[in-house]
Order: sequence, then structure tokens, then C-alpha cells
Amino acid sequence: MMNINKKELKKISYDFRSFASRAINANYREAASLVAMFVAYIEKTPLLIEYIMSCPFTSSEEDLKKGIEAVSESHGREMLNTGTTPEAEIAYIFRLLKLLSVAPDALLNIGYSYCNSNNFQDMTKAFGNHIVLPFTNNVSTYLTHLGIDMGIDESEQYNITVNGGQVNLAKDNASIHAVQNNGISSDAMQCWIETILATVKNTSTSEAQIQQLSETLSAIQEEMKRPEPKKSVIKLLLSGLQNSATVIGAVPLLAKKVDEFAIFLAPYLV
Repeated sequence: MMNINKKELKKISYDFRSFASRAINANYREAASLVAMFVAYIEKTPLLIEYIMSCPFTSSEEDLKKGIEAVSESHGREMLNTGTTPEAEIAYIFRLLKLLSVAPDALLNIGYSYCNSNNFQDMTKAFGNHIVLPFTNNVSTYLTHLGIDMGIDESEQYNITVNGGQVNLAKDNASIHAVQNNGISSDAMQCWIETILATVKNTSTSEAQIQQLSETLSAIQEEMKRPEPKKSVIKLLLSGLQNSATVIGAVPLLAKKVDEFAIFLAPYLV
């Protein structure tokens, strides 16, 4: 279990992306050492390593090594099977990076599978784009979800535990709320609703307009609670919410927060 606030989360997110960027854009001569640096940072950061190691590793170390060997000997004809879910991909690629941090030739051979170029820099770039980047994006999604569920107070402390790719947050001594990576957190939804309504509090916005905003937000929240939310209904409600925000032009922050809310919901409406 970790104790962390949102300010510390932002620092970890920034450092994680910085190390990842260097590994993704590495020169072929330094790729292995930058991957090793990236792995070392992850391993010394509890918020990252505990989550990554909790993700289900659907392969085995032996099969992973055999896969690397097979790809290396295929001369670009084979690719690695990194998993069928974001969590499985996280678990697989992290172990792959650990092995490749001391095996630069294998790193280039894997990159060759994605570019079919004999240029070492092309191989390294392909490895960065097709191996390191998906891993980075998946872990960044985890960090972003944590930030959303922590709300807007940067000093509030949270206890974070992870198990099987599921993240649990406990605010101070409060009860724990689960955040499923393939679903939506009810706490996050409530936080967004409170944030949006807070923008019109103590403004000249009429009671009728505030009531309309509140009812639309509540309707979206209720629909998102369903096992299979009706995407068309949510999109229609979001459109009405955005129109209302435009009408209430005296509160510019409202439109901004509604647009951010729409972005938050977008992955669930695909």
C-alpha cells in the first residue's frame, strides 16, 4: 500500500513520461542503456512497479525468452505476441524491457520485425514506437485515471493498493473505492459533477439553468451506472450539456469543464 497525493502523482507521471520519451527516441547506440534506465526508474517507484507487477502475466519467462529468440532468428518474419488486454501487454512488455536492457542485439532484431529496414536507427525507432510506446500509453492511462479519481485537491493524501490490475483508493481513513481499468469509477463521475456545478456556484446563473445542468449531469451519471450504458443516450445528453454551457456564456469556465468531462467520457462511448 502506498500513501500519495496528487502533486506527487504529477511528479511521477512527468518523470515516467520523460524516461519513456528518451527510450522511445533513443539513438541505436544508447537504446539498451536508456531502456535499462527506464526500467530502473520504474522498479524504484512503488506507484509504478506495484501496479505493473499486479497485472496478469499470461505468458511465462521461458516462453518470453523463446519468443525473443524466435523473432531474432526470423529476420523480420515474426513478431511478438504482447497480449490481448492492456494489463497483459503491460506485464509482458515490462519483462521484455528488463531482458532487452542487457541485450541490444535482440532489441534491434525485434525492431527489424516492424520496419524491415537494415538501418540500425530505423530498427531502434520501430522498437520504440511498437514496443515502448504502447507500454507507456497503457501505464499513462493508469496514472491519468488515478489523477481523475483523486479530484482537484493536490494536498489530499490517498492510500493506494493494487491487485490483479485493479486499483483501490482510500482517502485518508475513508473506505476504499475500486477503480476498474475496463470500467468507470463512480467516485470519478461524482467528482466531475461536483466540479462542473461548482463553476456556477455563487454566479449570476439562474436557478432554472443550474437545475437543468444538474438534471442533465444526473441523467448521464445514472446511465453510466448501467452494465451496458446506451452510448447514443449519453452522447445526446452530453450534447445538451454542452449547449447549456454555451448559453451560460457568463461563466467561461463552465464550457471548459464540460468539454473536459466529455473528453473523460469519450473512451467509454467508442
